[in-house]
Amino acid sequence: MKIIYKKIILVIVFMYFMNPLKAQTVNWSVETGLNVGDTFIDGQIISDINGTGLDVQINLNIVNGYPRIGAGGTSVNLVNSDGASFSLTFLNGSANVVLSNYLNLLQGEQIVVSNPDGENITIEETSSNAPPRMRVDGVAMTGSLPSTIVEDATAVVKETNNGAGTRWNASMFDVTGFSWTYNISPTGQTGNEGFSLVIDNSTLPVELTDFTATKKEKGVQLNWNTSSELNNDYFAVQRSKDGSTWEEIARLKGHGTTALENTYRYFDEAPFLDVSYYRLKQNDYNGHFSYSSIKAISIEENSELQIFPNPTTDIIHVLGANIQKSELEIMDIRGKTYTHLVDVKILSDNRWRIDLSQLPIGIYYLKTRVGSMRKIIKH
Repeated sequence: MKIIYKKIILVIVFMYFMNPLKAQTVNWSVETGLNVGDTFIDGQIISDINGTGLDVQINLNIVNGYPRIGAGGTSVNLVNSDGASFSLTFLNGSANVVLSNYLNLLQGEQIVVSNPDGENITIEETSSNAPPRMRVDGVAMTGSLPSTIVEDATAVVKETNNGAGTRWNASMFDVTGFSWTYNISPTGQTGNEGFSLVIDNSTLPVELTDFTATKKEKGVQLNWNTSSELNNDYFAVQRSKDGSTWEEIARLKGHGTTALENTYRYFDEAPFLDVSYYRLKQNDYNGHFSYSSIKAISIEENSELQIFPNPTTDIIHVLGANIQKSELEIMDIRGKTYTHLVDVKILSDNRWRIDLSQLPIGIYYLKTRVGSMRKIIKH
């Protein structure tokens, strides 16, 4: 999944509608050459399904003449067909797929959705009469609609409600196939279930509408917003001194799959002196990742603080504003604090003596709570 920036530009919007993504419900009658009501053919291969450029093979476990092509040719129907299954395999690539249950599950009915890639499956409830609703791998759907549960490569969906039951979608990102197995209710009631399929071989993005870095008195404030997210596991906040070598300084949990706007914030208390570069690494549940643009913030040395001798082998003297001992911090270029290893003596209101003899040779920064920073070189 790639991070994209959302820009309201008439030309871009016009081009989007002129060139829509290849993401639409599969019409099985058109793709298979069969009629509505016909049983699917085991092992049938469909070339360039839905105009995606992907070739697929269908494999079935047929029970009582099901799975069949349902109403309008867009659904896969299974009626009183306990153990019937439908499997689809992409022969020349992978795609994002969304399976929408065609009819409401009834109490006790069960669907098993799985894929061969070990990727996560996102189950999102789209409507329900009333709780208790359905369970996914034994976990009850709770909260306001739509509620979402992310499972591993196999998701067992079972209806617990009486009446019309629950509507839901199963989404899988960048998979080479899937299977759908149907089990009717053990109570003997008439079962009628199925699904429709959307295939999308485009990149479904996390829409990052804003990413800012702002210098504050005591560090750098990072803010970013998303207008939608798909399979978003987490954001890693990365920092660099040169814009080339990066380190992770924080990790913020994503919101999975959602069409809602979300805001993220992180405050860096230990930016580099001179220039700090920041970027976001957005990570999916399946290990895919992408990067945001890079932001640069300049942190200048405070001329009010004077340090001598600098470089030093052990002792430095600091002249500056009237600051308390508790407001002093010594840290390395990565932000790790070494204050506990130095001995600080206040000689007067604006003069300190600091013993650095216990520190390894290297570059350090003296930082105060009011944001003043100076570089120290220890030989």
